[in-house]
Amino acid sequence: MSSSKQTKRISLTQVLKLVNQGAGRLIISGVLLVLVATLSPFEFSLDLSAKEFANRFNHRSDAQDLISNILLFLPLGFGLTWLTEKSKLRGTLLLVLATSSALSLAVEGLQIFLPSRSPSPVDLLTNSLGGLLGFLSFRLGGARVLARTATFIETNKKYFSLRVLTVGFITYTALAVLVSIPLQAGTNLSNWDPSFSLLLGNEQTGDRPWRGQVSGVAIADRALSKAEVAHAFSAKISSVGQDSLLAVYELAGRGSYPDQRSHLPDLAWHRNPADPQARAGVSLGPSHWLETTTPATFATERISKTSQFSLSATVASADKRQSGPARIISLSRDPYQRNFTLGQENTDLSFRLRTPVTGPNGTSPELTVTDVFVDTNLHHLIITYDGATLLIYVDGIEHLHTFELTPGLRLFGTLISDDARNLDSFKLLYYGLVFIPLGAVLALTITSSRQRFWRRVSIAGQAILLASLVLELVLVRVSGKVVSLENLLLGMVLAASGMLLVEGQPAAMMQGDKVK
Repeated sequence: MSSSKQTKRISLTQVLKLVNQGAGRLIISGVLLVLVATLSPFEFSLDLSAKEFANRFNHRSDAQDLISNILLFLPLGFGLTWLTEKSKLRGTLLLVLATSSALSLAVEGLQIFLPSRSPSPVDLLTNSLGGLLGFLSFRLGGARVLARTATFIETNKKYFSLRVLTVGFITYTALAVLVSIPLQAGTNLSNWDPSFSLLLGNEQTGDRPWRGQVSGVAIADRALSKAEVAHAFSAKISSVGQDSLLAVYELAGRGSYPDQRSHLPDLAWHRNPADPQARAGVSLGPSHWLETTTPATFATERISKTSQFSLSATVASADKRQSGPARIISLSRDPYQRNFTLGQENTDLSFRLRTPVTGPNGTSPELTVTDVFVDTNLHHLIITYDGATLLIYVDGIEHLHTFELTPGLRLFGTLISDDARNLDSFKLLYYGLVFIPLGAVLALTITSSRQRFWRRVSIAGQAILLASLVLELVLVRVSGKVVSLENLLLGMVLAASGMLLVEGQPAAMMQGDKVK
């Protein structure tokens, strides 16, 4: 067989000798990925009391957190091992562990000043383990995978014309958008049932009682902005968005309680309470709770159309050992069917939201905020949903808990676990699946164009921004949510990572390698 017919091959030695450029790119991409995934939305707050500072370390890591932390630092460990392949084994391992630990320590320290993030000492260990796993991945076959990938690209380069690659880039982008539309549509509120009643302190069946006090409830048919939430905490939610307010209940005394907006039925006692209920707020218990005299149809229909809502309530638990979860406020029929439920599970706040993807009981996943009911004090809660993201504020805008229902929930929830603690992992997997291959195809495209370096950089930047922006605007259109700069940045970082890993590497690996 003539040499022109022989397959071009890249030896493992050549890969290890000529990969420094790609390794550096992988390290940079890995660091950027860690920073975006752990520190977004970058809303730092330096206004922390000593008690709040100490409480920031009370986050409880679970198995899902551990897995996410390990996978997040794997690319960094892989890239560092790739870069230092000529070093001795022991030296490389120490470098990987030291770098992973240092980056993890920096990230955990910054998370102290992020209200939506919770640092944990355990994360330092798991992040270092992620770097170690990256090290082992390279040692146990990663280098060979790189070599074979480069060989495949180089030997099939004649099929990668500029026209073919451009069509491939556009096709992949369009396919990603089309697939994402039904995935994101699963987070709307179109499946809310208008026959459900509004209840405080129990289900209609009487088997999920909650003991505590509620002093006011308000419901709106749209999500509130951060400024509106701040105003609601300082004044009353009834002064926010009058056109959007569906119901305002001021709870005091023993009688029934009318909706101040005259849209929903009165809240009436199911069994009369023994407590005279003379003070502001009402006391609820197993023997007496509140329920609208007829279904809250008006509110349900309005919210179903907007796929948004806001709920404000001031509540105090009488017992931190209640579970079920015990129902505080619920728009539901029975223990297994609801539109939403605000409940208590021991010291944690539980929120169930019905959507096509979370199911009729709103438990796929059930959203939890830990340690809200560690005392019997009154807590002002504001919960707002924009069609994709649920925000739970506890006693002020500085205590924010975010749950984002991305297309990744429907895509990976049934494959892995629809636990709410996996939501960030689902988002990262989804964006990685969309943008890393997109960046790889883009790298091959601009390399085939034979433009000057800075011209290629400009084209790549514009293409990455356009693809990320198109996807985000489509998801906004489908769900009604606001544009997320965090998601835009995440998509761009992942696309750039895929591009940097591929761009120029086959040529670099093949340099000086003659066909044998």
